[in-house]
Amino acid sequence: MLETIGAANGNTTKEPGFLQAEEALVRKLMDSDLTCGQSLKESVLAKEFNINRPSVREALSQAVGWGVVEYIPYCGYRIKNFTLGDILDWNELRAGIEPVAARRLALQPSVTALEALEYYLAQSARAQQENDREKAISADMNFHMAIITYCGNARFSSPNNLCYLSVLFRLNVKMCSEIYFRMLGNEEKYRDHNASNQQFLEFNDELIYDVHQKILQSIRQRDDNSAEHYTRFHIDSQVANLRKIIDLCGDPQLPLNSLYTRFRSFRKRDRQFFSDAIQS
Repeated sequence: MLETIGAANGNTTKEPGFLQAEEALVRKLMDSDLTCGQSLKESVLAKEFNINRPSVREALSQAVGWGVVEYIPYCGYRIKNFTLGDILDWNELRAGIEPVAARRLALQPSVTALEALEYYLAQSARAQQENDREKAISADMNFHMAIITYCGNARFSSPNNLCYLSVLFRLNVKMCSEIYFRMLGNEEKYRDHNASNQQFLEFNDELIYDVHQKILQSIRQRDDNSAEHYTRFHIDSQVANLRKIIDLCGDPQLPLNSLYTRFRSFRKRDRQFFSDAIQS
């Protein structure tokens, strides 16, 4: 999905080694299942990319500026330990970019863009049938990134922007999907709070697939108003749900790992109280 990094940034003065390291790092960040605080060792990445360590170090330093990686003195680089506030900021950034991208794409939908969206939608359906959670997350993320990539706005689809959006997308889905489901207002199907996490995730994936179908249909029919509407609705619901989580936790600086651990460790009685509080 990414074009050559140097060309995308409009910068051809960078050293070839750095350009290779930057592109390899972006692809790793976008395609890998990374976790908050995960170490990114220069030596390991240099060996993996087959690129010298100074170039890898420079690429990692660049990623710090993108807000994806952080440098800890005497420890090295790691995936940023994102907080609830970071996820809220990310969703609000998406709300400002992606609906506009969907509108732009609907006005001039290329064959390549439609084929990509159809492919990722089919991947999503296949992942549901196979109960493959990782494949479902990738298909979901790639569907949204394709809208941004093919919308025709180079600033929207810059490598650093796509990298930031992709990393936060994966973390958002993996950490918050179960909690989001409980706040979607579709509890009729699973009134029983003892329903398994897998059931929650499967139903949430069905809802996502339905919205993605509507977005794709709108783009295919060149209905720019509907394409923007469904995309904005999709993202705004996540923003509203996240605000409820932050209100309940009382701390937007709560790290995602702490949120996930806290929620997963709740006793059944505590979970029901948490769910009831969200719906009130």
